[in-house]
Amino acid sequence: YYNALDSIDIRHWDAARLLFSNVLREEPDNANVQYFIGYCWLKLNKPTKAISVLQQAINNVGDKLIMNEYE
Repeated sequence: YYNALDSIDIRHWDAARLLFSNVLREEPDNANVQYFIGYCWLKLNKPTKAISVLQQAINNVGDKLIMNEYE
């Protein structure tokens, strides 16, 4: 996860996407990781792929986060 974030920091979008994809295999419902994969797809100019993954992230966000109940 942190290596993927480092790749984003240096704008290595495809490397970050691959690293986040590895994390997603271990945590398939992790909305945070799905968001970052979608973000990478956008940076790689692949909006259709981004939308698919970002929709999964939206679906996996908990109700408390949506309702802004986290403190």
